[in-house]
Amino acid sequence: MLAAVLLLYTISYVSSLSTDMEFATDFLVRYGYLKADQQSNVDSVSDISLPLMTFQENYNLTVDGLLNVETLNKMKSRWCGNEDFVAYNAFTRWNKTQLTWRFAMAAPDMLAAANQAFAIWEKHSNLKFTYKPRNADIVIGMKYLKHRCIVNKTAYCPYDLDGQGAVLAHAYYPRPGRQVTEIHMDYYENWYYGNKSDVPHDHTGFLQVLTHEIGHTLGLAHSFETDSVMYAHYREPLNVGDEFDLTTDDIMGIQHLYSKPITTTDTSTPTTSATTTPVTSATSTPITTSTSSSTTTPTNIDLCKVKNGNHMFLVSGKNIYIVNDNLM
Repeated sequence: MLAAVLLLYTISYVSSLSTDMEFATDFLVRYGYLKADQQSNVDSVSDISLPLMTFQENYNLTVDGLLNVETLNKMKSRWCGNEDFVAYNAFTRWNKTQLTWRFAMAAPDMLAAANQAFAIWEKHSNLKFTYKPRNADIVIGMKYLKHRCIVNKTAYCPYDLDGQGAVLAHAYYPRPGRQVTEIHMDYYENWYYGNKSDVPHDHTGFLQVLTHEIGHTLGLAHSFETDSVMYAHYREPLNVGDEFDLTTDDIMGIQHLYSKPITTTDTSTPTTSATTTPVTSATSTPITTSTSSSTTTPTNIDLCKVKNGNHMFLVSGKNIYIVNDNLM
């Protein structure tokens, strides 16, 4: 009897280990830690120990190269569907800063969240986003399981979604010759559409995930900073009630690709007085202007024609002052 029980336990354990091995191997391939052509050669945990160690190190797990409970639990939690490793080139970004977006078949709360997500990236970069109902640069859609692309409806997306939990969404990077990038959000997730960080425990923050996926469509890969928006693993909000925003790591990444926000300054020329431009100290002689009108444009003076060389020229903004050496 005891022997039969031990045999059943052994069979159950081996079956569970085999299932975990298959899951872990698929996971490592999907996220770029193991090449697809190496998958068929995996017979034991030792065959994937190096990819496992890389994954464990990236996500601050115990680095032992073993398929332990901590590692499996991390793999089985909620993730972005994009790889952790991207082959970067000079074109992994848009060659423009004015971008358009649309959300196919979106409900009002989805549109509101999308609008806020784009505004977050715009606030911290030189990018400008505009909603466009047709022919947009970035297209978002709700998809499930094996699905087709949004723009090219005859083509299947090479990356499946898996229903509630695990893979939450995925997105395409900008590439040479690619006119449109797409974001596919998993339809079956239990989404929360609020705009703050207080996401109910049994929900997934739509704004947080979509902001992350937009980062991919702009050229950003995954970050291994745990508080970063571009961190691949979905985590529960830390600062409940706070407005959701980028972290320093995200801001540095997006500004590296598209520079900082450009602020506009007032470049209008101030109205001058009837005889001089601005009031100066007693030791300087201001350049005079025409007295015909209080708004006459200052006369352009050729400094090469100033004959007396015993002067110092001081430049302050758009104003030039001539100072006589005898008064210094």
